[in-house]
Amino acid sequence: REDIISFECDGTYMFFTGIIKGITNTNPSLSYLTNLLTWLNADTQVYSDNGITLCNDTDTVYLWKDQSGNSYDAIQTSSGIRPQYRTNILSGLPIIRFDGASKYIDISGLNGGDVCTFFMVVIPSSTTPIGIFDSSSGPVPPIRNEPSGNWDWYGNQPATDMTLADNSPVLMEFHHNQSGGRTVTYYKNGNLISTNTNADTTPTDWTTPCLGAINHGYAYYDGDIAEFIVYGEDVST
Repeated sequence: REDIISFECDGTYMFFTGIIKGITNTNPSLSYLTNLLTWLNADTQVYSDNGITLCNDTDTVYLWKDQSGNSYDAIQTSSGIRPQYRTNILSGLPIIRFDGASKYIDISGLNGGDVCTFFMVVIPSSTTPIGIFDSSSGPVPPIRNEPSGNWDWYGNQPATDMTLADNSPVLMEFHHNQSGGRTVTYYKNGNLISTNTNADTTPTDWTTPCLGAINHGYAYYDGDIAEFIVYGEDVST
């Protein structure tokens, strides 16, 4: 739920939004409130250690706490490959920075199944970003951001061109629905870009999800992530 509070000052209205968490959903038409799987927000609970010390600017990230209540935290215990926390980057707010060479972070326990929706706010360094997310390092079908720059549901089955004109901040939204075949619907900054389908029905692998690389070791993401959200359903318009 969002509460909108407004007041008038010198003839100009100013609005403030407060997001209230921990609400129990009793309306079936608002099922999106209950199917939130993970919510990583760079301005909340990002730690340089295992949950004690909040990151300061340029610290490396050990723990990025999941705000959904499901404890699907992003964790990188290996110091040499942790991404970096940077403040005052996006509209005065912090981001998590990946270097395109060696940095990534695991999302412990996350499983979005075969019907899920991703929202992410990113600032890529390239118009064809690679390695933003990978659901698995195994041989069975993952969801991932391929080296081509596409968002991919296992071996181009199907793949979606991200169509970035530049490296400005962007809200990407990917809907995955496997009902008689795979369908990926892509929105950019709230606008529908494409819907792509493939007949393949192989279940999706969620063995070792991570942000910042493919297979935890190649096609590293070069850029920033401000927010990453996964719902366990194909969220309606």
